[in-house]
Amino acid sequence: MRYFIESSYNGTRYSGWQRQPGDLSIQQILEEAFSLILREEIAITGCGRTDAGVHAKQYFFHFDTDQNFSSELLYRFNKYLPEDIALRAIYQVHDQASARFDAVRRTYQYYLAFQKDALSPGLSLWYPFKESLDFDAMRAVSSLIKQYQDFKPFCKEGSDTTHYLCNMSEALWTDTPHGAVFTISSNRFLRGMVRLIVGTCIQVGRGKLSLDEVRAALDTQTTMPRAESAPAHALHLVSVEYPPGLLKKVV
Repeated sequence: MRYFIESSYNGTRYSGWQRQPGDLSIQQILEEAFSLILREEIAITGCGRTDAGVHAKQYFFHFDTDQNFSSELLYRFNKYLPEDIALRAIYQVHDQASARFDAVRRTYQYYLAFQKDALSPGLSLWYPFKESLDFDAMRAVSSLIKQYQDFKPFCKEGSDTTHYLCNMSEALWTDTPHGAVFTISSNRFLRGMVRLIVGTCIQVGRGKLSLDEVRAALDTQTTMPRAESAPAHALHLVSVEYPPGLLKKVV
C-alpha cells in the first residue's frame, strides 16, 4: 500500500530536504525514523526539494508499506522525531500516486521584517531599510513575471531540469503590520527560482535593476543582470495541492 504523509518542518539546521552525503537532511531523519519504528527499510519520496535553511508549513512525501496506521502510531512518530519536524496526517493513495508528480500547485511565501523579531529568529529576513524600497516597482516585477511561462533567468546554475516551463498562477507582494510577504504559486518551480525572483524584486525596489532589464532577460531567456538570490531562511513552502479525491485520510 502507498501512503502520503503530511508534514511540516523548520529547515534551519538541515542541508535541505534531499539526502546529501555528509550533511544532515530532513529526508534522512524521516527515513531513519520510519525504518526504526516500522521495523522495515523505508525509502520516501518528497513532493519536491527545498534548499538548506528553507522551511515548510506543509510538505508531503510518500512511501510503500503493508502495515496499517493508527493515531497511536502517528503519536509515536512525532514523539521520536526532533522538535523541528512534525507529522500532521496520513493518507492512503493508489499505488501509482506520486507526492512529487501528482502535485498540481505549490505555494511559497517569503517574509520581510522591518523590525527585528526576537521571538521567531531565522524565519524572516530582517530588512531595516524599508524607506529604501520602492514597493510599487516590486509589485510591477511580480505582475510582469505572471505574463511569462519560461523562467530560465530564474533558474540556479547547475540545475538538471529538462525545461524551464512553469504555470504560474499567483505572484504578489502584500503588506503586514511590520513587514511584507511575497506569495507565489505555480505547478512547479525551478532550482532556486523563488529566491532569485525575490532577490530581483528587492534589486528593482532598491533601484539597482530596472523593470525593463527584467523584461529583457525574460524575453531573451538570458541571465538576469546583477542577479541576487535572497537568503534561504525567510522562505516557506506553505501549501501543496493535489487533484480532488487523491488523498484518503487514514489518521
